[in-house]
Amino acid sequence: MFRYLVLLAILLVWPAAWANPAAPTDDTPAAIRSRLSLPESIYAGRRLRLADQLGDQLEAGERGWFLLLGTGNEAYLDEPQQNPDFLYLTGVDVGGAAMALSIGSGERSEVLFLNEPTAHDRIFDSPVLVPGRFDWEAGQDDLERQSARQTTGFETIETMHRLDGWLKGALVGADALFVAARPVSLETPLTPNLDLVARLRDRYPALRTLDARQELDRLRLVKDEEEIERVEQAVKATLAGFRRVAGLIRPGPLERDIQAEMEAAFLREGAQALAFPTIVASGPRSTVLHYMRNEARLEAGALVVIDAGAKKDGYAADVTRTFPVSGKFTREQRKIYDTVIKAQEAGLRAARPGATLESIDEKVRAALEDAGYGEGIRHRCCHYVGLEVHDVGARTVPLAEGMVFTIEPGLYFPETGNGIRVEDTVVMGRDGVRSLSGDLPRTAEDVERFLSRARE
Repeated sequence: MFRYLVLLAILLVWPAAWANPAAPTDDTPAAIRSRLSLPESIYAGRRLRLADQLGDQLEAGERGWFLLLGTGNEAYLDEPQQNPDFLYLTGVDVGGAAMALSIGSGERSEVLFLNEPTAHDRIFDSPVLVPGRFDWEAGQDDLERQSARQTTGFETIETMHRLDGWLKGALVGADALFVAARPVSLETPLTPNLDLVARLRDRYPALRTLDARQELDRLRLVKDEEEIERVEQAVKATLAGFRRVAGLIRPGPLERDIQAEMEAAFLREGAQALAFPTIVASGPRSTVLHYMRNEARLEAGALVVIDAGAKKDGYAADVTRTFPVSGKFTREQRKIYDTVIKAQEAGLRAARPGATLESIDEKVRAALEDAGYGEGIRHRCCHYVGLEVHDVGARTVPLAEGMVFTIEPGLYFPETGNGIRVEDTVVMGRDGVRSLSGDLPRTAEDVERFLSRARE
């Protein structure tokens, strides 16, 4: 009986609500309500700064458009990551979206294009951000379009199937088209953004195509407080994973056992995804930089390199520690390990405003070579971290407050099966760096004590 009363109530209330749609509230059903990871005003501010910087490339009176496609539609049970540039500028993490931003003279305009979900999509995927439609009977946007506008901060919302027709009108009389497409090799297919640019250049040969990559990279390189907070949360979840698996680091477990426990801890700590596939590389596999099969069994006397990172609201963490499987480093392992730590400390001292990733790498490399281990160097020591675990930015850019990067020296000796890497995610402050992962034991003594306590 209760079911029939509920159904009757819905039938009585729904038509009235549809005829007089109200602004979305916290009571609006989840299917037509969405929230971005950050306040929409932050994304709007980023778009405004980008538009101002791109406008400097135009002559007085000229007008252009910045066009960016997001990731395509997801396949069933597949979870491709959103185009990080698109995520940075919109916060929209749904497939099949695009954005257009007016540049130069004239009235400022922003348009967000969203896929119209099919009946199948609504049943299987429960889309939370859809373009909706204009309700001609009510004379206003329906609840879904109102929700999309309120959530994203875009005044104009369109469906993706209207993108081509919209471009025909917008680009007539425009002087330039700005794009931010990543370069690809000759062996790989064109990205959606590059493919679109190629088609538009054929259609509008007089239209200048300008690259927005440099300006967008500069914006993404310096993190604001909200971004740094998200990276810190991702690091916190990552460290929870390391603490969770410390008791498993002993002879016997499989590498994937450690992986499983670590990734479960990420989720329990509030992370939503992995920043990259977790690396648990023991014994001779510790000398392979990106070993990800995680199928071997931990053996006594070996080392195990764990390189892992959680992701929080799209922002990545990247932390690496090397542990002795038996709980204690051998004399040879300890000598190499202490050298790696000294090299990292040299990198931390060199990380000051005005330095570059290249200059830090030189200090780290010198410390390893001065100790007589130059032949064990396999990689550079630093990379930026943000929406991508290897985030955008040139290695020669002077470091400034708000930049987030790693310092990760390593030494690898396949002939003895000893690979050692120690990596921390740091953020540049006014006077130097602050390690976001510094709470995790790092020195040989602290690592051995960490393992001993975990086994108690």
